[in-house]
Amino acid sequence: YQKSFHCGLGGGKREWVIDSGATKHFTNDVTQLEHFTANDSEVTLADGTITSILGSGTCRINTKSGDLQLNNVKLAPEFDSKLLSVSQLTNDGYDVHFDHLTQHATIIKDDQTILTTPQQNGLYKIPEINEVALSTDWHRRLGHPGRDKMMALQRLYPEMSMSHPD
Repeated sequence: YQKSFHCGLGGGKREWVIDSGATKHFTNDVTQLEHFTANDSEVTLADGTITSILGSGTCRINTKSGDLQLNNVKLAPEFDSKLLSVSQLTNDGYDVHFDHLTQHATIIKDDQTILTTPQQNGLYKIPEINEVALSTDWHRRLGHPGRDKMMALQRLYPEMSMSHPD
């Protein structure tokens, strides 16, 4: 097994969305925050909704290419997704590139690509996984799908090693 991300398997509330409009990183899962400091506050969303912030901490996402260290991540349990702030990333020394030809977002630090993720339904999502299993494990876990299904999953989640076992 190879470590890929620090936190649990993605889907809905458990995936990060790269957000160019967010001013801070936000998570809805306190268990992924290290050095958590409780501090009640609020944030106003674009639609005027006010939601609670319970504190902040740091979070590390491990990728195949390096660590993505997130500082000052706000805990917002009511959020539907975790938000990765482009402005906070750039303030922390990362470069974020959006490629209109390939429809991918790439996060770079010190000339090293940390991760690349495809656009999915208009969003750049980063699915989180604890461990990347061998292709045969994914094949078995997913009910023995055919090669075309495994390749479609690989396109959706390029950080995961999923191919049809031969």
